[in-house]
Amino acid sequence: MPYLRLFLISIFIACICSCSQKVYDYEPTALPEIVETVKYNHVAPKDIDDQLLNSILNRFLEEIDPQKKIFLEKEVQQIKSISRNLSSNGFEYTSTAFINETYDILQKGIVRAEKHVRNGSASNRNVNKEAYLETDIEKIDFTTNALLSKRWKLLHKKQLIEALYAIEIAESNLSFEEKISKASNLTKAYFNSYFSELKSKTRNDLIETYMKAYVSSNDSQSTYFSHKEKESWSNMLNRSYVGIGIRFETTTNYPVVTYVMYNGPAWNTGKIKVDDKILKITNHENQSIDAVGLSVDKVIELLKGKSGSTVTVTVKHSNNQIEAVQIKRGRVELSKTVSLVLENPEEKLKVGYINLPRFYSGQGGCSVHVLEEINNLKAKKVDGIILDLRNNKGGRSNQARDIISYFINGGPIMQTVDSDGYLEIYKDEDKSAEYTGKLVVLVNEVSSSASELVSGTLQDYQRAVIVGNQTYGKGTAQNFFEVIDQEDSTKIGHLKLSFASFYTGNGRSVQYHGVTPDIVFPSKNMHLKTGARVLKNQLTFKDLKPSSTKSDEGYKKIISQLQTLSKTRQAANESFIQLTEIAQAAKEIKEHSLINLNYEVFKQEKEAWQNSYAALMDSKKPIVISASTPDFDQLSQWKSTLGKDVYLREAMFIMNDLLGT
Repeated sequence: MPYLRLFLISIFIACICSCSQKVYDYEPTALPEIVETVKYNHVAPKDIDDQLLNSILNRFLEEIDPQKKIFLEKEVQQIKSISRNLSSNGFEYTSTAFINETYDILQKGIVRAEKHVRNGSASNRNVNKEAYLETDIEKIDFTTNALLSKRWKLLHKKQLIEALYAIEIAESNLSFEEKISKASNLTKAYFNSYFSELKSKTRNDLIETYMKAYVSSNDSQSTYFSHKEKESWSNMLNRSYVGIGIRFETTTNYPVVTYVMYNGPAWNTGKIKVDDKILKITNHENQSIDAVGLSVDKVIELLKGKSGSTVTVTVKHSNNQIEAVQIKRGRVELSKTVSLVLENPEEKLKVGYINLPRFYSGQGGCSVHVLEEINNLKAKKVDGIILDLRNNKGGRSNQARDIISYFINGGPIMQTVDSDGYLEIYKDEDKSAEYTGKLVVLVNEVSSSASELVSGTLQDYQRAVIVGNQTYGKGTAQNFFEVIDQEDSTKIGHLKLSFASFYTGNGRSVQYHGVTPDIVFPSKNMHLKTGARVLKNQLTFKDLKPSSTKSDEGYKKIISQLQTLSKTRQAANESFIQLTEIAQAAKEIKEHSLINLNYEVFKQEKEAWQNSYAALMDSKKPIVISASTPDFDQLSQWKSTLGKDVYLREAMFIMNDLLGT
């Protein structure tokens, strides 16, 4: 229906023309190009009809109020009513109301929510009082003001007891009254920061959110990027950024350092260690910010800055010593390809290990580095190689194709179908493989895109035993398209669009379903949907006609034998047994998502969960690890992270079995 197409363009244009404040960069003449670019470049563009408009609106609301704690049900209906009117009336003049009224309703909701939080603050001092909070957003609906007030009270209490738990860990010397007082102050600061960020949203931010909702309604891998977002994306792909060079997690509310990058700013101080708790971080005004309860994005924002600037990070070491460390920010080179030698003296086994964190470009790209590491390991006369693609989210497909070619003797290595239906087959023209020995590939539910191309194609060729967990399920290729103001050629932003579907060498689509390993390991998510399976609006593609129908029955028999041997070990492995129990608990938590906000119960459940993971890390005999090259200075870190890796240990056993076939 042409008028629906006109609506989408008009809402972009009219909202921007009529907003009272100056709008950041978005010009009316540029915005229709978004629709045109999607139509002519997306692999499966959707018609702009009532179904798509409804999808856009729902995604728009999910982005603004993802936890359904700002808008009331009647306000959502009001916004939807405005949207419906726009699609059936002269929206060139009325579409401004969509953004303006949504913005006004949002501001009203923020003020109302702040009042609810203040009421919760006054009534939540009894932390051991029984109360239950529903945490599964799919089970929560927009509701009335009275019920929303009760939910905010529970949300406040959850934040309070999480802060209290973190303080008990970080500052155990305080009295309980002092801990409660500090937890209350931290909770107040958390909500002040939360509402301050909400209030900073402008009408223009809502316009950008609507644009993103439209693009991503075509598929979840497509989106609109501002210049800043595009720069951040490029930095990650090229494996560098300006910061201090650490990784962290927030499982205990205070961020905990999980990795210190070799030769980075934090590493060079000699004072930041794995397992340090980050208590405070100075902001760009040199004010000390308590790190408890901060979001991952907020912590990253505080740690990043201009090269040469300084940040003070206060940490609590594992010996309970608290230290303020001043760190000069600098360019951090993210982890690149690394190889190690893993040994099992009992089995007289020496295995090469290659860790590939992303399929990055620059400086020859990861394919050059992988080939160097293969040659290093061959020189060490390893019995076989384990290629670790766990947590590898993909990257450059040309790098992936080169890496596949190192292990096979020619043939198709990737197939793509673009938005015009054109099929392209990429082949390995080199008939000789750089490595012909035994190969095991480790994957998990985060392994995505190019990782799935490599693991899936090597599985097609029966060239490697794939072990681990079902992969993410991203079988689309993306490209960037600039959004340009046609009047003055100003670059407004960027569209990242799925312009093609890709397939393994033998024509298998990994989209949505991912790659199923030959040998599956237990994981904490084994009973839950993961990867693309949990996302809305996923594309699916049928497999192409196989380029080869050959089936090696002998190889199938070997895989069956390896599966049997691994299952027997897994059934007797204490760590895998515990993982299975944790997975069952995770399933029950998902199904029974009401959490008890009685602090003593909350603390017991939290500690039981964390102790389970601690036991996993402490119950194994460490793997013997040595460097593949004499100048590898990061070896100590790899020993601490991989030495007790239960999955890697089982992969070594599988390699030993494979060598015996």
